[in-house]
Amino acid sequence: WDEALRQGLKGDPAQERPLRVLPLYDTQAHAFTCSTRRGSLGQHFRVLGGGGGGGSSEGGADQLPPPLAAALAILHRFDWVGLTDLYDQSVCLLHYQANGSLPAACNCAYGPIRLGLPRFTHGVVRHDATSLSAETLALIDAHSQVDAQLFAAALRLLLGRLRTVEENTGVELRRCIDWHKLWQASGHIP
Repeated sequence: WDEALRQGLKGDPAQERPLRVLPLYDTQAHAFTCSTRRGSLGQHFRVLGGGGGGGSSEGGADQLPPPLAAALAILHRFDWVGLTDLYDQSVCLLHYQANGSLPAACNCAYGPIRLGLPRFTHGVVRHDATSLSAETLALIDAHSQVDAQLFAAALRLLLGRLRTVEENTGVELRRCIDWHKLWQASGHIP
């Protein structure tokens, strides 16, 4: 999958190959900031041709990097922020924000958080970033410079909110985070 992903990041999206890769240019930041006011045709739509979309003659507005400041402002306006890398802690935070209490399963004093929630994979095998070559990771990083900064800010925001819940409840939420696993999943992000 490393080779197919690398070719998808390098090559022509119309080229026939075993793995089709959606455009990865700062996908999350684009989803946060795209609007018709910025010349975009809307969320999840990319204007890649010369016409339309309010962009330069080289391409549409959706080819431009999304503005980091706008993406961060939107992130900080969210009432709740969660990350799949810290899924259980994110759900515990959501429960606390919605109900003012935490389920007993959220307390790390009894071991890892085990909420027993279903995980939907839609038949897609989860791949580990550690299985990717340095070249592929560099290509991904080049495609996601704004998203990397947005992820780092979301992680700091989530950890800060978890700390606030710990201070308010006396329940430990961060102690059972597998920091090594989190670093393995996201440590390559600059």
